[in-house]
Amino acid sequence: MKHSLLILIAASACFFACNSSSSDSPPLVDLSSTDTALPQSPALREMILALEAAPVKEIDSANHIPEFILSYLDSITEGFSIAEKDEDWQSTCVWGKTTMITKTLDPQSGDTITITTYDTIPPPTRQFVCFAMGEHVAMLSYKTGGFGVMQHVILFMFEDLRIISVWHQGVETDLTTNKEILYFLKHNEERIWSMSAGSSIL
Repeated sequence: MKHSLLILIAASACFFACNSSSSDSPPLVDLSSTDTALPQSPALREMILALEAAPVKEIDSANHIPEFILSYLDSITEGFSIAEKDEDWQSTCVWGKTTMITKTLDPQSGDTITITTYDTIPPPTRQFVCFAMGEHVAMLSYKTGGFGVMQHVILFMFEDLRIISVWHQGVETDLTTNKEILYFLKHNEERIWSMSAGSSIL
């Protein structure tokens, strides 16, 4: 009797643990469509077909982007910082109040240098838009600022949590969902801002 009770308790704990973990997992979303249009670029065409081949996980938070993708982006940028949709981010060239300080570097010559210090720590330089991930392909979109806001789309092909190819472009419109981005990429290849294969990801 005591042995049966222990088995029942263990089974119940496993049931609740499994239900709890599944409720936290991202939903599976079907990005396929009856639209058969495809871009001319072989690399882009392959990635779009992979995203449409099977339901993907749709992630609505920058905090849930897989670590191996964030690590890759961090390695090819000067620190990949990204804000959530509802968080402050650096959408312009200037952020925060500044204080100008002049210090003497060489007492003999009297040479001075002006140093700009920030009263506040600048926020992330990117703002999250959306993210989708399949078995071997993922798509990330975010915005960057400066003289104007630009939206980026990055598609990744990966194997065993290792990035094997990347496609990166800027788009000239305000897209908010993964389905909108796929439709735009398929129908507006001439409107995609051209970037060379070796261009840095901002």
